[in-house]
Amino acid sequence: MSDEEIKERGYIIYPGELTVVSGFRIGCIDNLNADNMHGVFDAVKGACEAMDVTDCFPPAEALEQPKLQNQLAAL
Repeated sequence: MSDEEIKERGYIIYPGELTVVSGFRIGCIDNLNADNMHGVFDAVKGACEAMDVTDCFPPAEALEQPKLQNQLAAL
């Protein structure tokens, strides 16, 4: 996903550090409320649509990585 696509929608994201696939994390330096989070998700959805992304799930080989497995288990 392009961070520029999301930045154009008013939000800034930074790349995550996964071993097999690229990704990002959503964090906050201030208080968030439901409206803020809806805006973030709308921006991500719009960026995905603009880039013709229809599946955001990691590829199977990424799920075999221990680091990603631990992150997914924590959800």
